[in-house]
Amino acid sequence: MHNFTFVDLVTQVEWSPVDGSLLLVAVGKRSLVFVKSLHDPDWHCKIDEGIAGLAHAQWGPGNNHVLTVSDFKVRLTIWGLADKSVQYIKSPKHEDGRGIAFSPSRKMMAVAQRNSEAKDAIGVYDVGKPWNCLTTFNPDTFDLEDLRFSGDGQSLIVWDSNLKCKILIYQLQIQ
Repeated sequence: MHNFTFVDLVTQVEWSPVDGSLLLVAVGKRSLVFVKSLHDPDWHCKIDEGIAGLAHAQWGPGNNHVLTVSDFKVRLTIWGLADKSVQYIKSPKHEDGRGIAFSPSRKMMAVAQRNSEAKDAIGVYDVGKPWNCLTTFNPDTFDLEDLRFSGDGQSLIVWDSNLKCKILIYQLQIQ
């Protein structure tokens, strides 16, 4: 169908979550993310994380957003493909895609973060404009490993490191 060439070693490739019509390609060494269209070879997007570096890239809840985590987990950046908007969330806990989850409705995102006291925190965000933080709380974890929404989106399942072997379920009470 298409042949795409990149400037350096490709570190990640992901199909767009809604219809698979877009391809996300990360070139970590150069801190670049490319989005290519399978239906329109002339359309493309280039995201440059610059000196912040690129540890991880992934699709947001749909085809309109790309999320990137900078080196050293300084920030999670939300890139709007349609409106070219950029928003930041400070201190994501993981740099490999763990600790980021979307609700089944794709209307909320939970992010494991490190707060200013270097303790685990969870931020829950409304993914509609402008990605408002709905709530932030500190889970009862030793070293938060990952998190997921329940099937109905009303609860957040959080698991701790193998040292503690603990699973926590938090009921979300967000208006």
